[in-house]
Amino acid sequence: MFQYLRCRLLLSYLTVMAAVLGTSSMAVYAFVTRSHEQHLNNQLITLAQAAVPSLKDVKTEGLQSINQDLPWRELFKRDQSLEWFDANGQILARKGKLFSTLPLKRTD
Repeated sequence: MFQYLRCRLLLSYLTVMAAVLGTSSMAVYAFVTRSHEQHLNNQLITLAQAAVPSLKDVKTEGLQSINQDLPWRELFKRDQSLEWFDANGQILARKGKLFSTLPLKRTD
C-alpha cells in the first residue's frame, strides 16, 4: 500500500513539474518572439522613415541622388536593402545587398 501511494505522489509531482516547466517555457518563448518582432518592426519603420524623404529625388534623378552622403547610409552596414517603386509597381532604384525575388502584390 505504501509503495502504491509513493508511486502516485511521484507521478503527480512529475505531472505538476512538467506543467510548470511547459508553461514557463511557453511564456519565455512568447516573450522572446514578441520582443524580436518588435525590434524588427522598429528597424523597418526607421528604414522606411529614412527613405521617404529621398523618394522625390529618386523619382527625378534616379539612384545617383541617393549615392550622395546621406545620414541614413549607416543603415546599410547591416544586411538591409531599400527599393523605391512608382505607383505602377515599377522599380525606380535599389540600394543595399539583399533583394526579394517575390513579385509585388497590388492592394487597392
